[in-house]
Parts: sequence; structure tokens; C-alpha cells
Amino acid sequence: MMLIVDKVTKSIGTKKILQECSLNVQAGQICGLAGPNGAGKTTLLNCIAGVLTPEAGQIELDGKDLIHQPLNRKALFLISDDFDFHPFGTIRQMKEFFDIFYSLDEGELARHFNHFKLEEKNGIYSLSKGQKRQVLFSIALSLDLRLLMVDEVYDGLDWNVRRYLVRELTNRISDKSMALLLVSHSLKEIKGICDHCFLMKDQSIVAQEDLLENHLFRIQLVFREECKPDFKALEIIRTQQIGKCWNAIVRANEQTLRRVMAQLSPVLADVQPLSLEDYFSLMTDSSWKGEEEDDGEIF
Repeated sequence: MMLIVDKVTKSIGTKKILQECSLNVQAGQICGLAGPNGAGKTTLLNCIAGVLTPEAGQIELDGKDLIHQPLNRKALFLISDDFDFHPFGTIRQMKEFFDIFYSLDEGELARHFNHFKLEEKNGIYSLSKGQKRQVLFSIALSLDLRLLMVDEVYDGLDWNVRRYLVRELTNRISDKSMALLLVSHSLKEIKGICDHCFLMKDQSIVAQEDLLENHLFRIQLVFREECKPDFKALEIIRTQQIGKCWNAIVRANEQTLRRVMAQLSPVLADVQPLSLEDYFSLMTDSSWKGEEEDDGEIF
């Protein structure tokens, strides 16, 4: 594992923001982090980046401690949703600010600035939110990183910028030298770029899914008589019995699932793939599904 977050706990005042939160990210992965408002997503990123210090737990990148050894954070970069450089500063001054801690590739930075039509003499005050994020993405793509984290990954960016960034980011991780951890309220955005997704609820990670393969199913079985079927071969997420009818949410290989169902000999059986939206809504016990209106392609 490249990034290991193990039982991290963080409080602000008397309020618990993270509670024994754990996740692992591998090199070459594009991971999404989803969850309802107030789940702790931004706080988790800030703890990994060193903006906040957790009271308990461990955070390591390539086996190196990130909590107590600040210099190890040179291998990661966080694009925060609320980052705001000095309002009277310039793009050049922002670049010089990050160059104090990181080693910028000037040629790579110039390439991205040229693409976005950003001039170093321009003042930060004159930039829109989307342009400020373009500056930060340009800087991030000009660094030799192991981990890039982005809070609200597409916020303020139009579809053309999104497409460019997806191409650049996926090129960067193609050799598995870097990983991405992206926060978004939209599961549509996460499914559009990520290959793995973590779900946060109540200040902790409560579920994770491989987005390249769907192993989630909703099944319904009806038996001749009331019974308790043997589901031991399956990973059961939820079950409900109504008389002779059993409803279940399971995680399993489809071939294994159908073999187990056949062995149970139900009178009627129905299997349907479970969408990520429905699964996450189920896991949060709420109406939140991370859905939004379809406004066209993400990239």
C-alpha cells in the first residue's frame, strides 16, 4: 500500500470530526471519496496533508510517517476547495510560494499555463474560482508527486478544462508512480474518472467499492415454506424476511451467486445488479444518492 490511514481520530473543540477513520490507497489508483455533508471528507484530506493534526491514529506514505515528519509531505499535494492565496498577490508569487517547499518543473508549468492562457503577472484578485484552480492544477502537475488530493475535484471548472485535466492526470498515473484521491459530492463525477471509491458516514469510512467491476446484487428468493436459507458462501450486506420471501443485498461473483441460489432451491428467484447510488444510499440510511441533473459529459 502506498497511502495508509489507520484509525485516525480528529476533534475540533468538543466535536468529533473523524472517528477511527481508515483507508488504503495503492500506487496507480484513482480513488474517489464520497459521502454526505459533514461526513468528514475535507477533514480527512487536511489530516493527510498536515493542515490538521489528528489526536490518534497513523498516516503513512510509502512507509514514511506524515503526522510527525513534515518533510515527508513533499511527496503529496492538496488542492483545497477553499484555498485562497493573498488577494493582492500574483500568479508568479503563488508559484514562488510553492517553489519554497517543492521543486517545480518550470517547463511543465509553462506548458500548463500556456494551455490555460494564464500569465504570471496577473493578480490573484482578477481570477475566477475556476482560474485559481487552474493555477493550482498547473502547479500540481509540475511536481514530482506520489499522491495528489483534490477537494471537490471539478468545482468551478468547465467541461473543456475537465477533459484536459482528466487526460493529464491519467497520463501521470499510467506508470503507477502516483495515486489520486478525489473528493466529490457527485457519484457521477467519481464514476467518470475513478477506479475505486470510499464512502464516508458518521466521521468514518463505512464502505468501499471497486468501480471497475460490479459485485453488488439485490436478490429476492421465495420458498415453499418459511425457512432460514444458508447464505454463508456469500457476503451479506442486508437481509429481510417477509414470510416465505427473503430479500438480500449481497456482494459476490455473479457465477458464485447463481450457484448458491440454485442450491437453495427457491420456488422463485430474481437477481438484479445494485447501482452504486442505491448501495451508498443504503449504507448511509438516507435519501442521499450523490445524484445530480445530467448536464452533459464530465470529460
